[in-house]
Amino acid sequence: MCVGLMAFLYGFIRSERVADAMLPVVIIVLCVFGGAMFPYEVMSPAMQKAAVYSPAFWVIDGLKRIAIEKTGWGGVAPHLAIVYGLGAVTSFAGAAKLRGKLAGKG
Repeated sequence: MCVGLMAFLYGFIRSERVADAMLPVVIIVLCVFGGAMFPYEVMSPAMQKAAVYSPAFWVIDGLKRIAIEKTGWGGVAPHLAIVYGLGAVTSFAGAAKLRGKLAGKG
């Protein structure tokens, strides 16, 4: 999922230098809203609603369910579907966009 997300962002950001500057910001924002910087449980209700739009939330929540709640694979199946689905979509979209960029340069 991370590779797909990076390819997607690099594909849609015009300059490599701009992408290099923007990607850490994007990653930090996704982590803050996803619960990687502080626990989801202490977030405000508005932040909790926003968290579900961050891939970091699904990874962290899935790991919590496995480690703390001792949930099996069935308990994290929705988490895996979202993370792998996002990875597939962003990988294909990013690869298509990067292919177009590279074809234009070559």
